[in-house]
Amino acid sequence: FILNDNMYLFPREEKEQWIRAKYEQKHFLAPLQCLDLSLGQHLLRATAEEDLRTVILLLAHGTREEVNETCGEGDGRSALHLACRKGNVVLVQLLIWVNKCHMVLRQA
Repeated sequence: FILNDNMYLFPREEKEQWIRAKYEQKHFLAPLQCLDLSLGQHLLRATAEEDLRTVILLLAHGTREEVNETCGEGDGRSALHLACRKGNVVLVQLLIWVNKCHMVLRQA
C-alpha cells in the first residue's frame, strides 16, 4: 500500500494505473489546439516563432518521430536546427533535454 497526501492507503495497482494514465496515456496534458498541422509541423512553427509554451506542450505530446520531423522534403532541418539558428538557448536546451531529438550534426 502507498500513502497519498491525505494519508489514505492505496494499493499498488491503483498507483500503477495512475502512473500509466499520466505518463503513457498522457491524460493530464492540456489538449492540442492546432489540428490543421501535424504535430511535427506545429512544433517547427512554434520553434520558429519562439513560442516556448507551445513547444513545451508539443514536446509532451510528441513521439520521437514527430519531434524530429523536418521542414520539408530534402530540407533536413528539425526544430533543434531552427532553435540553434535562432540562437534561442532555452529552446535548444529544452529540445536536447527531452531526449527525443536526433543529435546528428549536419549543416542546414
